[in-house]
Amino acid sequence: MVGVIPGWPVPVFKRASNPRLSNIAEGFERGGDKEFFQFLAQAKGSCGEVRSELYVAVDQGYLSDEQLDSVTRAATRVSGMISNLMKSLGGSTHRGNKFRKLPSDLRP
Repeated sequence: MVGVIPGWPVPVFKRASNPRLSNIAEGFERGGDKEFFQFLAQAKGSCGEVRSELYVAVDQGYLSDEQLDSVTRAATRVSGMISNLMKSLGGSTHRGNKFRKLPSDLRP
C-alpha cells in the first residue's frame, strides 16, 4: 500500500489488511470447522474495512478515483474468494481435525 497511496497513514491499512491472512491461518490451525468458518468471516469483514478506508483516502485526496477502482477490485476479489471458500465449507461433511480420534499412543 505504501507505493499506492503516498502519504496516507499506512497503519490504518495494515491494521485492516494484515489480519485477513492471520485470521485464516489461526482459524485453520484451531482444527474445528466452525472456528475456521468464524475466522473466515472475520477476514471477509477486514476486506470490507479496507474498502471503506479506501473511500476515506479518496475523500481526503490521497487516492485518485482510478487508483480506488484498481485497489477496490482487488479487495473485492479477495472477499469473493473468501466467500466462495465459506460456501464450499458450508456444504462439506468434513468437521475438522479437532474432532478426529487420535491413535491411543498419541492421546494425552
